[in-house]
Amino acid sequence: MELGDTFGALLVGIFISAILFGVTNLQVFIYFKSYSNDPTWTKLSVCYLWVLDALQLAFSFHVAYFNLIVNYFNPPGLLRLAWSFKAQDIVGSVAISSVQTLYAIRVWSLDKALNRGKRIRGVMPITVAILTCAGYAATIVLCYTLVSVKSDSTLRLLGEKWIMYYTLSIWVGVDVAIAGCMSFLLFRSRTGFRRTDSMITVLMLYTLSTGTITTLCSLLAIATTAALPKTFVFAAVEFSQTKLYVNSFMAM
Repeated sequence: MELGDTFGALLVGIFISAILFGVTNLQVFIYFKSYSNDPTWTKLSVCYLWVLDALQLAFSFHVAYFNLIVNYFNPPGLLRLAWSFKAQDIVGSVAISSVQTLYAIRVWSLDKALNRGKRIRGVMPITVAILTCAGYAATIVLCYTLVSVKSDSTLRLLGEKWIMYYTLSIWVGVDVAIAGCMSFLLFRSRTGFRRTDSMITVLMLYTLSTGTITTLCSLLAIATTAALPKTFVFAAVEFSQTKLYVNSFMAM
């Protein structure tokens, strides 16, 4: 294994995720300062995502410490898989599925408000819900696979790429469905008043842009997994992926 393509890539990914976590902290601060009257469950959701985000970053730091400090000048030790590597991936996957669930709830709320009494009501929320459940199933399979990998087998983890393709592909499908449904529902909510429609257009752009960012990140992870199968470049992308999901949700 080349250190630059493995642990060097991990270190770069951790630096980027730390920066994005700083953005998350700012978003959380602004949220509680500006929306103090929001329902309790919404505030708890924000706190829950922040805790998962912080945990994932803490585990990522331990990965770097274990491989670059504890095993400094100990090449055989680099073949051992730090427990924190699996932990951060599990926490990150749970965070991503949680964000997708919260988006699915928003789709349901929009559909309930806009399609009351119409035959089309429920079609989009049910579609998103089914895909979100598939995303949870992919997350469970990913977590089981990570737990089953022995701690002394970094190379074995690099060989379990099929689970990455499966999970990331499902997440792409969920993101596309959520962005498409929310944009369609927002488009249908236009009132004909210029000021209101302008705000709705801004929300549509936010929805499409955040959905595009998370989708592109998943596609990049798939591409790096396929193109660089014996490296940790894909993991560097995934370190930042969780942060992007949380950032996108906070921005909405």
